[in-house]
Amino acid sequence: MGILDLFRRRTKLREAVKELDCKAQKLDAREEKNLSDAKKVVAEAERVGDVAHNAKQILDDLDREFEEMTGLNDLDVTFLFLATAMQCARQYILSSEKFRLTAAEGDKLMGKIVPKSWEDILLAPVPYDAIKGGADANAGLGGNNHRFRTFGHDPIMG
Repeated sequence: MGILDLFRRRTKLREAVKELDCKAQKLDAREEKNLSDAKKVVAEAERVGDVAHNAKQILDDLDREFEEMTGLNDLDVTFLFLATAMQCARQYILSSEKFRLTAAEGDKLMGKIVPKSWEDILLAPVPYDAIKGGADANAGLGGNNHRFRTFGHDPIMG
């Protein structure tokens, strides 16, 4: 084997070493990233474990903080959710065609519930915000006062 052959072998070996070094650096970088990701997973698992272990205390603190910020106590929150549920049910029932009554059916049904002396005031149809004219002398309804005497303009019943 001559000097030229040795020189060529040496060059090939240097290139192979460089290639192996490059691969080693890539593997080191990948290993570092995997290790970093694993540390993040472990830290998150520890955090979740702490939250699960202290869940009652955390929820109690949140409830106390909510009460302090809103001024609402347990009874108030219960009432709020009940009122919200009733509004949702009202929207569902009134928007469903199955439960919709005609004007005559509604008058007949309400006529059985409301005493006759209040029937003209409480059950009079809403005059569609007519301000002038349209006064009903028997019920005491007119354009200026109909908002105060009909269910259609009542903020709760309307």
